[in-house]
Amino acid sequence: MATITKFKCVVVDDDPDWLEIVRRHLSRSSGCLEVVGFSDATQALLFLQGHPADAVVTDLRMPELHGLQLIEAIRRFDESVPVVLISNDESVKDEALAAGASRFLSKAMLRAQLLPMLELLMRCALSERAAPVCPQVLAPPAWSEATRPSAAPSGWHWEQDKLTPV
Repeated sequence: MATITKFKCVVVDDDPDWLEIVRRHLSRSSGCLEVVGFSDATQALLFLQGHPADAVVTDLRMPELHGLQLIEAIRRFDESVPVVLISNDESVKDEALAAGASRFLSKAMLRAQLLPMLELLMRCALSERAAPVCPQVLAPPAWSEATRPSAAPSGWHWEQDKLTPV
């Protein structure tokens, strides 16, 4: 019997509200995604050095080690893991890609685009492996009053079950 591959995604954001929003969004996507969250980029880097991931989602602005530095450090030991940089500052898109990010995503588009983007990136990366991929499709969760995180991150608010800047 074949072993089913489970995707492992590491999420890094020093803002606990954003970390929880991304973690919940990804965790509800399917039973095939294990989400490991870190509020400290240095701790995430240490984890990644000993625990390979199928994808990394990181914020840009963090204390000590910011997102671009994290991406550059990851690329020193893993050139193939898909890394998505998320930020409200779209002016850093080219710099993020030059640093080794696979994709850049505006936080405003996170709910609509993160899962399809990760699915595509991980499937491309996993196509080189022999293990079958989990048959479930990574589908965006349907947020509702009951299932969405109660607090929106600073500078954001919930509008009809989607996050929008204030």
